[in-house]
Amino acid sequence: MDASQWAKALPDAVETIEQAIDSPQLAPMKPRLERVRELIASGETLSSTDACSIFSTLAEMGGEPAGSQVTHRVVPSNENPLAVNVQICEAGWYTSLQLMSPQQKLPEPLPIEQVTQAAQAAHERAG
Repeated sequence: MDASQWAKALPDAVETIEQAIDSPQLAPMKPRLERVRELIASGETLSSTDACSIFSTLAEMGGEPAGSQVTHRVVPSNENPLAVNVQICEAGWYTSLQLMSPQQKLPEPLPIEQVTQAAQAAHERAG
């Protein structure tokens, strides 16, 4: 989907950003987090470029490397893996793919690379 559509769900992130903005671990990101908070709180429709920039900042806030366009999450945790979720925001397009197990836990090793490859393929087709 166009990343500006994804960005419409971001108002819920403002509170999370406000709670994290003064964290010592995120101090180097504070100016960017403040800008993201302002963009989201403005209520304006964001461009797809701004949306992907925000995605990257939120990904970094969540522990991904700076400039990340892809996130990988094991849901709810690595200890109890029920799903693998991969999100991509690149070139103005947002893609999310989640693999869930019909059983209690996903099998080991977790299929993170396979889900990432599938998400990237879907992302390339959509853009």
